[in-house]
Amino acid sequence: MGIIASALENYKLNNFAAIYKARNEKRKSMKRHPFKSIKSNQQQYEDFSSSDEYDFDRAPRQSKLIGKIDSIKRQINGINERDQLLGGKDCGWNSNDHQQFLKLRTKHKNNLYQISFRSDCMLCLPYFSEDVIMEHIERFLKREKLMKEKKTLT
Repeated sequence: MGIIASALENYKLNNFAAIYKARNEKRKSMKRHPFKSIKSNQQQYEDFSSSDEYDFDRAPRQSKLIGKIDSIKRQINGINERDQLLGGKDCGWNSNDHQQFLKLRTKHKNNLYQISFRSDCMLCLPYFSEDVIMEHIERFLKREKLMKEKKTLT
């Protein structure tokens, strides 16, 4: 029985090889429709986009992201320029004078338009007139608004 089984196995392998060769020859000799052999555009796109050469899906997103980043940079530069026009970090005052102004603001719980705040400013900073102090308050509030706007961009 062992001989019969091995002969049968041999016959199956040879028959399979012959069938395989015949099918391949038939496929090669068949004339196909010229568009049937071409993959669909979607399949070509998927094959190419899955390669490492170029990612079509990522490229438009990257260009949009770069555009947004450039826009944010321009906006931040504009904010920085307006901040410099207002006098920068100290709103045009000496840093010691501005620190004194901030201490008084904290003392009065950020009530910058109260008469008591302005009178304390005039007592602690006697060389500034009330108009100059009011101008400083306006600059300070504009600068705070700019800094909040800058934080929302980043």
